[in-house]
Amino acid sequence: MGRLIYTTYTDAEFRILLSEVLQPIVADQINKTIPTSLLLTTEEAEYLTRKQVCNLLKLSLPTLSRLIKCGSLKPKIVGCSYRFSKKQINTYMNSQNNK
Repeated sequence: MGRLIYTTYTDAEFRILLSEVLQPIVADQINKTIPTSLLLTTEEAEYLTRKQVCNLLKLSLPTLSRLIKCGSLKPKIVGCSYRFSKKQINTYMNSQNNK
């Protein structure tokens, strides 16, 4: 086994160590372990709840329910709740602004 060396780092030195040394190592191990088809992009990873969508679009929950029923918005069902991708909401907002 190798030798164990004890040292102390300042907060700034530790942040540099994390960002420049450890993060690339961890990212490389994740890429080797998890197939890229299972990794979500930043856009795909961000979802909104019904309440967040209502606040963003300035709608009531019944109006949002009507938009879902008519097919204007298509949520992903997670358990018993709906989740909406930010990309889909942005596309819907842009389409409404162009009318």
